[in-house]
Amino acid sequence: MVKKALFPLFLVSLPLIGAEVVGVYSPSHLRKPVVQKRVIQKRYYPSLSRYSTAPQWKTDFYFLLVKEDYREYQGSNVLDRDYSDWGDLKGFGVRGLWNNLVYGKLEYAYGDSHYVGATWSGEPLENDQTGTWIFNIEGGVKLQNGILLGIGYRVWNRGKSNYIGDYDEVYSWSYLQMGYKLNIPLGNKGEFDPEISYQYSLSSQMKAYMDTTITFDLGNVNGYRVELPFSFNLSQNLYLYLFYRYQYWDVGGSRVITATVNGKSVQLYEPPSTTSNHYLGVGIRAYF
Repeated sequence: MVKKALFPLFLVSLPLIGAEVVGVYSPSHLRKPVVQKRVIQKRYYPSLSRYSTAPQWKTDFYFLLVKEDYREYQGSNVLDRDYSDWGDLKGFGVRGLWNNLVYGKLEYAYGDSHYVGATWSGEPLENDQTGTWIFNIEGGVKLQNGILLGIGYRVWNRGKSNYIGDYDEVYSWSYLQMGYKLNIPLGNKGEFDPEISYQYSLSSQMKAYMDTTITFDLGNVNGYRVELPFSFNLSQNLYLYLFYRYQYWDVGGSRVITATVNGKSVQLYEPPSTTSNHYLGVGIRAYF
């Protein structure tokens, strides 16, 4: 601390825990300094379990399970459905928050799903699908009032079965996100960071990989997400990280297009759909 000598008064600052001591001296009168205490605000960071300066990086490394429920509609009728149970889709993720301001997230899950629907000719069809995967990357800023502003990109491959003529369908869209995040300390044991957010697509499409690749431009995509993360102290800068998440997507259908499939000209369209996914995650939260 820089000390400044002022004549005939000298101001000396002495550090104390949680306070600053200011001594006032007069050269003509030797006496004990008059002590004045000025309270310094203390900030508590659960990661450090003490009063300290916040670390720059808060990073989560975690494994996740996804329970998927996808449905396509014709009016109010469900045309087909893809779904998975806990353990069918497994993956990992990493999320970072720098300086309590800039955040980023990357997730990937891979596994199996079950299809219930029909063939193009209308025959009922039900089978297991492999090669299902979900990829999501997201980044943005977290403002001091808890508001989140971000942008993201999501890709989902429905997977396919051993049924003759089956093919991959890959859905993708970029999106803007706006949300709100709280930070609730749990004493010295950890913290609770509930989050709610809304997403709106910038562009969305589905590609069907048949004998040729057919691209459908989808309608508007609206998403809603609720996340409930908990962290519990393991050591000074290391925490056990647990979360539950619910993600909902409402996807508009495409217009009718003309395409050539197996040498024949056909009219195709992608129906509107909804996705309701549940996530469970467990991992480590580290502060740097």
